[in-house]
Amino acid sequence: QATSDRLGQIVADEALASLEEAEAAWNPEIAAALEACLGRLPEDSRQAVRLRYWEDLAPADIAGRMGRNAATVRVWLMRAREMLYRCVTARMAGGQA
Repeated sequence: QATSDRLGQIVADEALASLEEAEAAWNPEIAAALEACLGRLPEDSRQAVRLRYWEDLAPADIAGRMGRNAATVRVWLMRAREMLYRCVTARMAGGQA
């Protein structure tokens, strides 16, 4: 289970890091699922994800920009990756997570 969860997090990380490419040239279904799932995140988590993966900021830099501590940002990012992995996986399997 732990190996499967870790693999899922790696996939979610790669998907997030590639979203702009995905929208342009990658599987449009995955890009659409990821975008829909991003919309379901709490606002703080969504903003942290966008700063991390679109602007390539480190958690400490995100924390400074958002007025939070770095540990909080790391937790938001971890939870967001987990939620995005589950949501995108479910959407790609035909469910609406």
